[in-house]
Amino acid sequence: MSIPVTCTCGASYSLKDEFAGQVVRCPQCNAELQVGAAASGPQADPAFNRDKFLLRQQHFAISEKYYVNDEQGNPILFIQRPARMGRQLLAVLGVIVSIIVWWVLVVVVADAISSEGAKGIVFALGFLGMFPVLIGVAVALSPLRHVTFYRDDTKNEALLDVLQDSKWQI
Repeated sequence: MSIPVTCTCGASYSLKDEFAGQVVRCPQCNAELQVGAAASGPQADPAFNRDKFLLRQQHFAISEKYYVNDEQGNPILFIQRPARMGRQLLAVLGVIVSIIVWWVLVVVVADAISSEGAKGIVFALGFLGMFPVLIGVAVALSPLRHVTFYRDDTKNEALLDVLQDSKWQI
């Protein structure tokens, strides 16, 4: 952020936050200017004003609901990540279909080749080429992983939404 400063000569400047509370000189008239405090941004909910958060789970899985506790065991937050089972099943089905289609294509190409050595190369390349295809299909069909932080498990007051904007980043 920046701090707006206006001189008596009419010149206006935007200074970095590091100049907050300091005295600076106007480049036009050489007058001394007192820089005010930096504007504070939006404050986070007090639930996030801690050094330590404890997840007391037997099994940690991304598609579950969680309670976050303080050091005394009092619940602070409730976290939910929707499972999106239908979309996950669609991704698995897409991978299975892509395996079948890929191998049919490999077998058709291999049958069109008369040389046994070339057929072996086609099968080897087909096997190795299958993995990038499977990863691409799985990533394309899998759901985005959004997470919502609530004050408690009634989910009346959402404190924070973490939204995934891309599935794959290189």
